[in-house]
Amino acid sequence: MTDAAASPAVAADLLNGSTPPSAFEAAEAVNARAEINAKKSDPEFYKTLKAEKERGVSGPASQAWDALHKTGYPAPTGAASQSDVDAQASARVEKEWGTFFAGLRTMRPITPEQEIEMRTGVIREDLHRLALEQRDLMVKDKAFYRRLLDGDMAAKEKWGRIIAAVGLRPVKAP
Repeated sequence: MTDAAASPAVAADLLNGSTPPSAFEAAEAVNARAEINAKKSDPEFYKTLKAEKERGVSGPASQAWDALHKTGYPAPTGAASQSDVDAQASARVEKEWGTFFAGLRTMRPITPEQEIEMRTGVIREDLHRLALEQRDLMVKDKAFYRRLLDGDMAAKEKWGRIIAAVGLRPVKAP
């Protein structure tokens, strides 16, 4: 299997059990499907195709019909080795992280350091301690807690940031 076939973009498509969009959406495939649709309503082509099927032969019409379908609906490639399977799993995890971070970025900016901490599930010990202190202060602050329960967006954002940090495993800074 080539390195291109094990690339994350292709591997992610293979995990879905579908043909990679690049192959399915290629100009040749789109044109082949358009030609299939055109031939469906062509009475002469249908007569020729039907006559070949009745005779039990694979003539020019049958061969053209099969070739159009192979081009228009390319078959997905399968996993050939453990490294392909690993690449597919890695691509799926990366896609899930990408979706997660895209959602977070709609609410607030995320630094590369924060992204790494979330991916690895760890946070620097000093930041974890600070997050615990902030959480405790927010819980004791009745005005903040009221705003949080009332759905204040700024309060929810601050609470979400702190709770996300508290949920990570603290590690000593290098």
